[in-house]
Amino acid sequence: MAQNACALHVDPAPVPRRVPKSVRVGLAYDPAFCFYYPENLELLEEEGARVVRFSPIQDCTLPEVDLLYLGGGYPELYAERLTQNYEMRQAIHKYAANGGAIYAECGGMMYLMEAIRDFEGRSHEMVGLFEGARQTPGAGWADQRQYYCPVHASALCEPRRSGRLASEQCAQDEESQALAGCFSMT
Repeated sequence: MAQNACALHVDPAPVPRRVPKSVRVGLAYDPAFCFYYPENLELLEEEGARVVRFSPIQDCTLPEVDLLYLGGGYPELYAERLTQNYEMRQAIHKYAANGGAIYAECGGMMYLMEAIRDFEGRSHEMVGLFEGARQTPGAGWADQRQYYCPVHASALCEPRRSGRLASEQCAQDEESQALAGCFSMT
């Protein structure tokens, strides 16, 4: 039957031109939150997003955004300063309570918890979206499965096996350079 059928000519439907919606992405960017995959940021911008940087350590208000992106970094090293910025912690909590979208990785997720306990066991209040405190392990912790080991500051901006690049701001930050010892993120 197929051999006897006439050829079917169909004009392809026009592909609608995608007009990117202007989405504003609030990027937490300071010494506490400075590990980002550059490809992710490039992709956001290629798709029409406007990336707006803010500092959870220094800024008191959030920029007007459609999405918060809290990347990795060292919030445990800056826990006291993050705790002191009550206005920012409340702004992020209110943003989430009002239905705001938040994407968090590693340190960003730690920041969204109720607290971070530092190397000395002191608890520092964080945003409080998730119950519990992230314990930063000290010496003697057993069953450590995944390790993050500090490297010389100059190596922070070099590609790693994972393909991740750290920002130059991290490498230039004195506290990040002074980091010593390994800790786990299990």
